[in-house]
Amino acid sequence: MGKKLIPSCGPAYDRFFKNIVQYVGQMCGGDDPEWTHIPLAERTALSAAYTDWYTGYSRTFKDRTTADTAAMEAAYGRSKKVLSRFIQVWFRGFPEIVTADHLANLGIPPIDNIKTPIPAPGNQAEADLTFPGIHMVELRNIRPVAGMPPEPRSDYEVEIYFGFIGPASEKYPLRLAQVPKNGEELNYSVSTKKKSKRFDLEGLSGCTVYFCLRYKNPAGDVGPFGPMLSAVIP
Repeated sequence: MGKKLIPSCGPAYDRFFKNIVQYVGQMCGGDDPEWTHIPLAERTALSAAYTDWYTGYSRTFKDRTTADTAAMEAAYGRSKKVLSRFIQVWFRGFPEIVTADHLANLGIPPIDNIKTPIPAPGNQAEADLTFPGIHMVELRNIRPVAGMPPEPRSDYEVEIYFGFIGPASEKYPLRLAQVPKNGEELNYSVSTKKKSKRFDLEGLSGCTVYFCLRYKNPAGDVGPFGPMLSAVIP
């Protein structure tokens, strides 16, 4: 995780807030200010929020009581809302005026516009075969093989490939000529983002069904096939 934009309640927050108030005053002050995009009312509200914060904060400088701590935390909550909005509207909202150098002086990190690429899935996928009823087959607990931890960004979706050995049917007319060795040899496929998928294979009782799964990321990159699963359809 990256560093928080606004510090937690305490001395760091006071330094951060005070620096912003002073910097805004410097950039917006004088007869020929460098910044003219921030209205006076907004600057006044920012200064008032800092005063509110400091009033509560100063109560904790010595001999702090529970009431003093509560007052500081309440002031933090109120002032943080004002400060956060000010940053987003008047700093982030005017990148052509409030440059990266200005943000550095303000102690505010620049916005990272570079999207981190999502890697192709590395995990194989497997599932448990269950039989909730006649001609029903369900894949449950879809998961990475061998207890590997899932990669939420890469293991975004699961492609389920399947095929049959046995008499043809109207819904699934294609049949396998032999026991498949991998997912590429299977005739049909569906995708799901869920952890289970139920198949109603009416008319195929007694046929053998084969399943093979693989993960796919949002960009469409696929991972390796997992183990072949098979069962006689009840």
